[in-house]
Amino acid sequence: MSFHDTSNPTGGVPMERVIDRPIPEHHLLERILSRENMEWAWKRVRANKGAPGVDDITIDQFPDHCRPHWAGIRESLATGTYLPQPVLRVEIPKPTGGTRPLGIPTVLDRLSFLGFVFKGTRILWSDKAYKKFRRRVRKYTGRSWFVSMQ
Repeated sequence: MSFHDTSNPTGGVPMERVIDRPIPEHHLLERILSRENMEWAWKRVRANKGAPGVDDITIDQFPDHCRPHWAGIRESLATGTYLPQPVLRVEIPKPTGGTRPLGIPTVLDRLSFLGFVFKGTRILWSDKAYKKFRRRVRKYTGRSWFVSMQ
């Protein structure tokens, strides 16, 4: 933001004009953290169910726990200070015998992941590019969803 002194066109007292250059990342971040997008992500987290993470908060307990703290959570997500909780490691049985490790994130971490990665990816891509990529995924895998991790 910069301030420039300008003259009042009618004479009189000088005015200050504020020149803001929009920062695209801020607009994108606002769209990702919008109520609509986070509700979209919550519906998917709730539908997937799953076990609680290291904080021991279940899907059913999450709304009552999160509502009073949402402003602070949203602020930490917006400013980049949010730190995900450690993943709960459990061993699950393999069909062939033995076990394999499985990591269970907290409900809040699942919500923020879905809000940022899936919807954020859709916002970043043009609708045409997104639909083209989705058609390719469906053609080659038979599925209409994908996960992109880097």
